[in-house]
Order: sequence, then structure tokens, then C-alpha cells
Amino acid sequence: MGWGLGTNMAGLNMPHALSDLHSRWKLPPIAPYRGEAGVPYVVDRLIGRVDELSQASRQPIALVGWSLGGFMAREAARERPTQISQVITLGSPVIGGPKCTLAAKAFNRRQYDLDWVERLIADREERPITVPITAVVSPSDGVVSYLAALDHHSPAVEHVRLDVAHLGLPYNGTVWSVIAKALQAMEFGSGRA
Repeated sequence: MGWGLGTNMAGLNMPHALSDLHSRWKLPPIAPYRGEAGVPYVVDRLIGRVDELSQASRQPIALVGWSLGGFMAREAARERPTQISQVITLGSPVIGGPKCTLAAKAFNRRQYDLDWVERLIADREERPITVPITAVVSPSDGVVSYLAALDHHSPAVEHVRLDVAHLGLPYNGTVWSVIAKALQAMEFGSGRA
């Protein structure tokens, strides 16, 4: 099932002000604001979708996300650990934000304060994600820095290292096997693949 929020453009396609974000973000001041908190703004919407889906299914749901989608899934799990059974990420940056990706150039052209974004992400790690995470990472990713995809904060993370280009991750048979194994392990109660 899709996430129901349209194309993930890091909030660039969703006009908002800093004051539109939930207080959970504890956002430091920034002036001028150019949309640096677009991702948290989208995560707020994703959390609403998680609430809706978990209530309808009456059980925790699993989230699978590629790249930025995986980062957003992680943040939703940080906020809704009882409503999310597990998170599976594919080449998702967990530190540094866009600064550690090829997207940095595009955000720099928009004059985003990427240091501000990086600090926001680092501050969030003070509260680790407690749900199981399967993180597919690749040293040959080419879009997201391999080191930025490694999670050293969450207690229940398993890194699966594959040699797959970033754009190939959602189309790779081995990646799909990892996803299926992680989902099956959770469904049958082992909690780990």
C-alpha cells in the first residue's frame, strides 16, 4: 500500500511556514526560513497516515522506504513506536541529511542552511528509534554517502550491506529478498530476519 501523500519531494511541493510544524521537532530559530524543515513537515503528514492505517488495521504496521522515504519512515517510527512494527530502509541517509547526498547541490542552489538541517537531525538522535530497523546500505550507492546510511544510534538496527547502485535498490531481486525476509521474520514473531 502506498503512503498516500503523492510524490516525495522533501516538502518542496508543499507550501508551509516553520510555525506549521508540530512542536515535537523543537526547531531552532532560522532566518530567513527557505523551507529547510520541509521534510519534518512531510513527516508530520506521514505520522497522520500511520495513525490512520494502524487504527484501521488495529495492529502495528511496517514501513518500507527508499532513500528519503526511509528517513521519513524512521522519523515516524521514532514518534509512533507502538504503531509501527518495523522499518526497512533502502539507501537512506540517517546522518547529515541532504548534506551527505547528491541532493546537496540542489538545496544549496535554494540557499538552504544545510548545517541547520544537520543539527536538527543530530538533535533527534537523542531519542533513539526503538522499533526494529533493517537498513539496506551500499558502499557503491552513488547518491547517499555509505557512511551517512549507517545507523549508530538505534538499538534494534540490522545493516544489510549489498553492492547496489542507489537507483537500482528498489528494483534489485536481492533487495526484495531482504525485504521479504524481514517482513516474514516480524510476522512470525522472531523479530529479526
